[in-house]
Amino acid sequence: MSGFAKRLNEAVGSSGLSASEIEEKLALPEGSIDKWIGGDGEPDTPTVNALAELLKTSANYLLFGAKNMGEIKAMFPNDAHPAPTPVTDWRFLSGVILVFIGAVGVLMMVMRYGASGLSVPALIASLGAPLYAFGAMFVLGVIICVVTCVVTLSTKKIRKKKKNEKKR
Repeated sequence: MSGFAKRLNEAVGSSGLSASEIEEKLALPEGSIDKWIGGDGEPDTPTVNALAELLKTSANYLLFGAKNMGEIKAMFPNDAHPAPTPVTDWRFLSGVILVFIGAVGVLMMVMRYGASGLSVPALIASLGAPLYAFGAMFVLGVIICVVTCVVTLSTKKIRKKKKNEKKR
C-alpha cells in the first residue's frame, strides 16, 4: 500500500464518512475511493484538493504526509539551492535585461527596415552601428546569464566540497 493510500485510508476512517458518501458528495465514479485506498492509482490534483477539504485535512498531508510547510521543506536536502534566476541574482537579472533590450532592438529594426524588401546582407549594411549595438547587447546578456549560472553552481559545489572536508 502506498503512502497516499495509507493516508487516504486514515483520513476516510477519521472523517466518519463512508467511501460511497464521499464519492457521492464529490461526484466521483463508484468504487474510486476503494480503488485509491487499495493502491490502484491516485486521483488528479483537483480531486485531491476536494478530498482534503471534505476530509478536513490538507492536500500536502494526503500527498506527502506533511502536516505543515516546515515538514515539506524538510523533505528536501539542506544543500538543495535554487538555480540563479532574475529574482535571486542581480547579475542574472542584468543579463536578462540586456538580452531583452538587444532582442527587441534587433527585432524592431528588422521589422521597420525589413519591409522595404532589402536582402539580409543589404539590410545589415544599411542598419549598421545600431544593429551591431543591439546585437552586442543581446550576446553580452546571454554571456552574463550563462557565466552567472556556471559561477553560481560551481561555487555551491566548492562550498559543499569544503563542508564535507570539514566533517572529516
